[in-house]
Amino acid sequence: MARLVVVDDDLAIHDLLRVFFEDLGHEVTCFENVTEASSYITDNPDRIDLIVADLRLPDGTGLSLMPVLKERQLDIPLILITAYGSSEIAANALKRGIFDYITKPLNLTELEVLCNRAIKLKSLERNLLDLRSSVTNERRFHGLIGSCPKMRELFELIEKVADTNSSVLITGESGTGKELVAQALHNRSRRADANFVAVNCSAIPFELLESELFGYRKGAFTGASEDRKGLFEEADGGTLFLDEIGDMPPLLQGKLLRVLQERTIRRLGENADRPVDVRIVAATHKDLKTAIQRKSSARICSSAYA
Repeated sequence: MARLVVVDDDLAIHDLLRVFFEDLGHEVTCFENVTEASSYITDNPDRIDLIVADLRLPDGTGLSLMPVLKERQLDIPLILITAYGSSEIAANALKRGIFDYITKPLNLTELEVLCNRAIKLKSLERNLLDLRSSVTNERRFHGLIGSCPKMRELFELIEKVADTNSSVLITGESGTGKELVAQALHNRSRRADANFVAVNCSAIPFELLESELFGYRKGAFTGASEDRKGLFEEADGGTLFLDEIGDMPPLLQGKLLRVLQERTIRRLGENADRPVDVRIVAATHKDLKTAIQRKSSARICSSAYA
């Protein structure tokens, strides 16, 4: 079913089209002049799929509806009904954006085909817009898709938090998409053009995690054959995602806390600090508040994210 607006001051055609379109299963709203039709279009833009209007009306022409549609950026197809002698005028109207025209006497079969084509095209265009919107949202939210209240709430929270520089802690069970949320926060932030660097703190041994995060100077330890940047420096200007922060060893949590407070890091084997501009987004599947109360968690959890 489509929702049609018919504009014609000839009551015979007026009634004919109403019955014809209703028999086809469409919802029809009829008007006899441009003024009333324009007012309805302005007030109900989302309730119209197609407009069928006579070229000649008491207070103007059916073509007068085009500026109304364009002014409000409404992509509603308009079909003009014209007398035989005005077909040239209607043909010129095609250049002004009408969908098509049909001449009198009306051939209802031809009109049905024409209207079905217009309605189908509008439906395809709407579906394309929805698809583009979905793809855009997927890119903006890095694969997070959903329309349920909880997902909309999540999207709103991401939008609210993304453009701040505050550190963020994401909690949730394993497999719930915490890294996707972190990536979405990065993508929606002013840091989006810089690096998003992720590391799983539970997957790397302490002695390796420290050098991975902070980097090291040549000769700092056996096997350190050259200077190397750590992940903090790799993420400079962007976002560092620390997954499973609750599994980070207490000593390393203390060093991380210093980074959050001082905005500097020190490579292993160096004596000087290096400034870094990094936003920290952390995630955990653990209940850190309970862990803090039990004193099984280190100060980074209570100081930085409490």
